[in-house]
Amino acid sequence: MENRDGEAPAVPIPPKENTGAQKAKKLTVGIILVFLIALSQVGASQFAKSTYQPGFHAPFFITWFNAVWMIICYPLYFLCAAVSCTRKETLATIYKGSLDVFGEGGLTLAKWVKLAGLFSFLAVGTNYSYLRALNFANPSDVTAIFASNSAFVFLLSCLILGAQIVSLKIIAVILAIVGIVLFSYSDGFSVMTFTSVGLAVLAAFGAALYIVLFKKVVGNAKPHQVSLFLSTVASFTLLMYWPMLLILHYSDTEIISGDVPWKFIGGSCALSIVFNFLINYGTAYTYPLFIAFGGIVGVPLNHVADWLFRSNKFDALKIAGTLLIIAAFVIMVTLPAHIDKEFYAWVTRLAKRNRHQATAAAPQEHAAPEEVQALRSDAAEVEMLDRETHESPKES
Repeated sequence: MENRDGEAPAVPIPPKENTGAQKAKKLTVGIILVFLIALSQVGASQFAKSTYQPGFHAPFFITWFNAVWMIICYPLYFLCAAVSCTRKETLATIYKGSLDVFGEGGLTLAKWVKLAGLFSFLAVGTNYSYLRALNFANPSDVTAIFASNSAFVFLLSCLILGAQIVSLKIIAVILAIVGIVLFSYSDGFSVMTFTSVGLAVLAAFGAALYIVLFKKVVGNAKPHQVSLFLSTVASFTLLMYWPMLLILHYSDTEIISGDVPWKFIGGSCALSIVFNFLINYGTAYTYPLFIAFGGIVGVPLNHVADWLFRSNKFDALKIAGTLLIIAAFVIMVTLPAHIDKEFYAWVTRLAKRNRHQATAAAPQEHAAPEEVQALRSDAAEVEMLDRETHESPKES
């Protein structure tokens, strides 16, 4: 799912609000979107879980079926643009601007194979892992573990995007890991438990990798560009993965016999599309923070749904693990930038001060001139960092 598919909400930053009425409207829309995102995530997960029935066991088919429906993104956007199109911006102009998402030269066969193929593989792999995990665990457990993808996004951003690794967000990573361990321990370290937790973690990692690579390859794309990109990825999934359906079916790896639960498949597909639309385009109408929290609100709602419809009892360890993962998510998305910057400056000063003291304590009469100069440079830098931290205003 959207976020399960990992599609990044890469839309332009809305203009600054000038009136209290605009801010109130944006706040109201944000609250509504939070619950719509949460409810669509819960519904999609619950319907997907219900597809596992006697005579029907086909997670890859459901993954493929849900993914290809994302092909409607650009036609739907284009239709809306045609209705509201102005003289200053023609449909041809919109389409030409949409092609910019693929870089210079627009969309070519090579880029279709390379870019659409890469993101199709990540989306299908993420969704398939998520659906397979639902075969072994309740939706509440899977969505809770999947919420740890924010921790993976941070780690992958450090590796791929060069983000600052000395950060208080490391605390969130630790909390997420502890939460996952508690989920593993709650039902005992059995093969089924390891399988369900492992698949859910793999889905979270796949979604995080999708988001980070999307940021690196596409950047801050506009809504019409995101629409075209998602439709292009779905077209690759449609045309290139159908042979896998035949292989899995005729090898009896996936079982499709008897009545196909179309009502559950259709419900999961429809709500997944709604979820992805809200995630990808919601930030055009409200604050990005609301969109981020929409996914995490779905975790406790899924616990309630499991309790009401599946008679799933609350487990203390799973609740504790859920709370830790939610806490990790909150830290990731709400940590003020100036606090993280001050922490980085403090660690840097501490490291240089320790180096300065260790070098000063050692005999220096035989030290090389460049070592003495490096010592003086460290001391001067420590003093400068101290002065900048106390004198510079905090960032908001």
